[in-house]
Amino acid sequence: MRNWLPIVVIAIAVVTLGAMLATVVGPACFATGLAVSEATHASLQVMRCQVATQAFENVLVLFTVVLAVIALFESQSNNRRQLRAYVFVDGADIYDGATFDPPREEFVGIPGVSLRIKNSGSTPAHGIVHWCGIDVIGVDNERQITTPNIAGMPEAGGWIPAGGFMSKFVRHARQLTFEETQAIREGRMAIYVYGIIRYRDIYGRTRYTKYRLNHTGSYPPLQNVLLNFCADGNSAD
Repeated sequence: MRNWLPIVVIAIAVVTLGAMLATVVGPACFATGLAVSEATHASLQVMRCQVATQAFENVLVLFTVVLAVIALFESQSNNRRQLRAYVFVDGADIYDGATFDPPREEFVGIPGVSLRIKNSGSTPAHGIVHWCGIDVIGVDNERQITTPNIAGMPEAGGWIPAGGFMSKFVRHARQLTFEETQAIREGRMAIYVYGIIRYRDIYGRTRYTKYRLNHTGSYPPLQNVLLNFCADGNSAD
């Protein structure tokens, strides 16, 4: 609506101004085409001024109404922005089987990440669909990371209340090699967690959130270490 309102305003203004010019110029053309007396010409001049004044007043009224309509739509849009749900990753902790208490031998050398998804809006987010991936790649290859199209994925019935959280845990499919562990410590490779979230706000509009975080440095990770948000790959509508 906001995209074509200016076009409507311009179109109305052009039509109105054209009508005003026609009503003003019309009597003049009529008077020019006929031999009229000086008194008649003066009367036509007065009439033209009156018509022009009335047309100008009509234009002002019209623009006032149009501006009021625009202000109404802007107000409704602002209310929606203030009341709608906003879903994004609030934080992510990284784990390894060696750092569990007690340690979990079956998960030693296998990174796992616990994500906290928060709805920072004032109303619930419904129909949550969340896809998440984890990988270990070179930091120079980060742009190869992609997320799938989840538009057609069925809803699982999940929802997040206003100010509420939802958690998701993802674990790498295998144990890291010695070379990968060393590269992570040196900053040449990183553990990437990335994903996409689909949800509906209270107005029924489908929205998407994409995220990408990574970890480089110590591995196995120290306790209470959080992943860092990447410079790219994070967006929300």
